[in-house]
Amino acid sequence: MVGKTFQTHFDDTIVTCFGPKADGSCILRIQGKPKGSTHRVTGHIEINLKSHHDLNKILQSNLFYDGVTSLKLAHFVGYVGESHVINEIKKGTLFDKLFLKTRSGKAPLANKESRIKNGNTDILNPLYGKSFDPEKMIALQNKKGQGIDLICKIEPTPPPPDWVTFEIKTVMKDKFGANTTPTGGKASEIQKSYFENINKHSLLAKESFYQGSNEYSLGKKERKILLNILESCEEKNLVGFKLTVGIDNKFNISNNNKYNQFYIIENLKND
Repeated sequence: MVGKTFQTHFDDTIVTCFGPKADGSCILRIQGKPKGSTHRVTGHIEINLKSHHDLNKILQSNLFYDGVTSLKLAHFVGYVGESHVINEIKKGTLFDKLFLKTRSGKAPLANKESRIKNGNTDILNPLYGKSFDPEKMIALQNKKGQGIDLICKIEPTPPPPDWVTFEIKTVMKDKFGANTTPTGGKASEIQKSYFENINKHSLLAKESFYQGSNEYSLGKKERKILLNILESCEEKNLVGFKLTVGIDNKFNISNNNKYNQFYIIENLKND
């Protein structure tokens, strides 16, 4: 097992082991499957182990192989990333930390340029001059964790878009490369079709509330936001991003020479 890549699949996670490296250390990677059948797993974890002996201890654990440990780790890391994003929105500081990923070079801050160089093309930045309304954001997810990570109202409008949706992918590493741009797990095809996805879950949430099951746990405030989304949900009024959040092994937002904090967004349609 040690000395080559080893991979095993659970229902919602993939566990891959790499090593040993020249110094005898190994890397254990746990990442979510985009199409896991029962859970929404957005965590991507890399754990550095000092030796193959440490690796073997983990791999020989029955608890690890019944899938519980890997699933809980990936869920928890995903939850930590989402919590960081929500806290920054509440403080009004996320727009000052969002980097918009392009095809080459360092990703620019999303609120600094009206147009952004993307390879050989010059693209309009839909987030320029905008800010989040912390009172109008919702995690539209049912009790199985299916749905949309975050939908936020952005101001001022016009011009559109009025709403931004995030699929949050969290990457946890002991240390990131000095000049790397972290990339979270790929968005699923459903997530890429964010307009249809929001329409679908908005209607399901509304129906389940009126039927009494309230599968999306909507309170009074969430219902009002949901109605606002449904009233204005046209393609021109909505933009969707994958948001990669990079955290260290202490669960804090990480950084490197290129980025002072790892909040990297890229258009869902381009993922």
